[in-house]
Amino acid sequence: MSGLDYVKGYDFSRVIAHMQRDGLSRDEATQSAEQLRAFMALNAMRLESPVCLVAWEGMEPAWHAFILDTRAYARFCQNAFGGMLHHWPDAYGTAEFRAGWSKTVELAAKHFGIFLDRNPEARESGRGKQWNMAAFCSREPGEGEEWPLNVESNIQSVA
Repeated sequence: MSGLDYVKGYDFSRVIAHMQRDGLSRDEATQSAEQLRAFMALNAMRLESPVCLVAWEGMEPAWHAFILDTRAYARFCQNAFGGMLHHWPDAYGTAEFRAGWSKTVELAAKHFGIFLDRNPEARESGRGKQWNMAAFCSREPGEGEEWPLNVESNIQSVA
């Protein structure tokens, strides 16, 4: 099964339940989870791209809820991408962020009919709530090999 097929068929019900416990309605949580699926699918389609994609506000509640379930999130990333899809919270305003946002806007519209404001500063200028300014999401620039998901091997290499 390809990573994209894995993303398309993934059961996000635990993520939805987590968001409902945090106060979102079932409809809001389901919509956020489907936008998360779109974001993850875009990443699965672009594994070899040097441009990282940027999370948008609609999928952020689901992604943050998913990340908190660390084992499930790590398994998902391994199956979908072959390694971790990281959250880089300090990227806002960087050249990487602007390039990533431009590519995200293009691909979200093309593949999923999700239309986001092209201006990466739209949220701060009061034009809209399109993305979370603290979430540039993928590989960090210059990052070498991904950390292995096997925690025990990490601990042994540090000791």
